[in-house]
Amino acid sequence: MILAAGMGKRLGQLTQSSTKCMVRVLGQRIIERTLDMLGRTSVSRIVIVTGYKGEELRALIGSHYAGKPVVYVDNPNYNTTNNIYSLFLAREFLKLE
Repeated sequence: MILAAGMGKRLGQLTQSSTKCMVRVLGQRIIERTLDMLGRTSVSRIVIVTGYKGEELRALIGSHYAGKPVVYVDNPNYNTTNNIYSLFLAREFLKLE
């Protein structure tokens, strides 16, 4: 589960036109680096909680990444809630299979 709903305000200029997970570090977006690492594991799916600029993230990642299905959960209240609320919205995906 990746919580990517926030605005990343604490990163200042780095997130003025984008989100924290879209910031590039050494030429690669943080979200791509994270997903690349998850792609090398045995996880069966990737769940991403979106909010601020979620449509940009969906457009970048799509419905599959590194051979794993990607499920999105939207937090429409991202600007007035926190990570715990985002996690709560995705609670159905926290159940062990």
